[in-house]
Amino acid sequence: MVTMGSKAPEFNLKGLRAGKIADYSLQSFSGKWLVLFFYPADFTFICPTEVTGFSKMAGEFRAEEAEVLGASVDSIETHRSWIDELGGIDYPLLIGEQGGLEAVTAFGMETVLPFSVFADRQGRVVTLKVGELHADEAHLILERMQHFDRGELNLAAAREQIAAGSARLNAARALRGASKE
Repeated sequence: MVTMGSKAPEFNLKGLRAGKIADYSLQSFSGKWLVLFFYPADFTFICPTEVTGFSKMAGEFRAEEAEVLGASVDSIETHRSWIDELGGIDYPLLIGEQGGLEAVTAFGMETVLPFSVFADRQGRVVTLKVGELHADEAHLILERMQHFDRGELNLAAAREQIAAGSARLNAARALRGASKE
């Protein structure tokens, strides 16, 4: 199981990007911040706006030298049709079937999907987010990772600020949802 501050486990998976199949490893993203989103093979559990939101984030985060990756345990052919339905995705989708399951297990998250992993430039896990990842949370986490990267925060302080900020964002989201009812 991965603990905060430890290196993200290395794994190699096939992936799709812009309709082309390639081999990917976490090591190939060394030197960049990493947002790795693991999602269930059954796409009915994923909101299409969340997936397209990741595409938008991927574009925004590239300017910050961060890479967004999706990872699933399904087949490449299933993904091809699903991606076509969404109109394309602007980040690599790692697809591993058994290898994907092994990657999920390496993070210690055997039965919890979806979840997102945020790692720093050295591949150390800064935080894990279980459940849907909202754009405002992702930006908060990336901002704290930038402070950590520049030495302005230590890992414990970055994690505390991420937890407190995420709690505030979730409470505000809940209030907005309650006011719509």
